[in-house]
Amino acid sequence: PKIEDDDRELYELVKSSPVKFDQPVWAKLSPSARDLVLRLLDKDPRARLSAKEALEHAWMQADGGGGPTLKETQMELKKKYEGFFKRAGRKVASMMRLSGGRLSFSSGGGGSGKGSPTPRRT
Repeated sequence: PKIEDDDRELYELVKSSPVKFDQPVWAKLSPSARDLVLRLLDKDPRARLSAKEALEHAWMQADGGGGPTLKETQMELKKKYEGFFKRAGRKVASMMRLSGGRLSFSSGGGGSGKGSPTPRRT
């Protein structure tokens, strides 16, 4: 399949840009966790960690490096996104009621598989 120009530009940007930890969620990560992420995202496939190496990394071996544990991180993400999914579910239920139960979803991308589901009446 042909790669669109925008996709090619995005690919080149990802390849050439350094990984940044400037979002608030990254501030809570331990140096050990950051090291794991950086090594998993290495742009050189030969230098990138394999799945086995990642599982053997100090952070995965429960070192934690003084940062939050995996369980704490999971709980924080659950709290953060639980409300989002509840609201989304209520919106879908409302749309179903308004459509009399005749609501279906299309890919919204003209068959390309891109984009988010677009509600439509059937």
